[in-house]
Amino acid sequence: MKKQYLFNKIAGWLLGVGMTTVVLNSCTDGEFWKMAPEADFTISEVGPPPCEVTFTNTTKTNGLPTTYSWAIGGILRGKSNDFIYPFHISGTYTVKLTATNRNGTHSVEKNITVLSQPLTYYTITFQTLNGLEGPPPCDAILTNAADTQGLPTTYVWPVNGTQIATTQDASYTFTSPGLYIVRLTATNSDVSSFLKEPFPLLPLK
Repeated sequence: MKKQYLFNKIAGWLLGVGMTTVVLNSCTDGEFWKMAPEADFTISEVGPPPCEVTFTNTTKTNGLPTTYSWAIGGILRGKSNDFIYPFHISGTYTVKLTATNRNGTHSVEKNITVLSQPLTYYTITFQTLNGLEGPPPCDAILTNAADTQGLPTTYVWPVNGTQIATTQDASYTFTSPGLYIVRLTATNSDVSSFLKEPFPLLPLK
């Protein structure tokens, strides 16, 4: 049986073999299969170090087999479709994704900034003659010494789980003997809220 081939350009190329029609492409002028990939990716939330960041590949491949390479700071780090990388030091990093198929190569670069968490600590000064804890009631000044890296920062002061202030520094009156847990939470716009490990205040006598 003689095979008949029919090429017809109607919003793309159509190939007819016998009674079967297969759509190869619907792009104008049949340029679809000639296009190089368009590399692109998205970035997950970036926390303070150490943190793992996920880079999700969103490259347009036009349906063609495509290979990938991921570089950070100019150094090849991976060849997977998506990419996860651990950052251990704060700083700004350039992430580059290169996509390659039979029609060419395309790369895209994006910068990410890994910031350190606020270094949160404070001092307690008791309003007594010797500056040490005295018999209750005993007033104390809580002085904020957090390193905020120059970023606008908000603060929360809880004592034994109860918030007493949202100012940079705070004051508190210890009204009865006991064991007190004083915390300071410092939060800025570029890193999540981080909490200093609580320490116990000696029982007031």
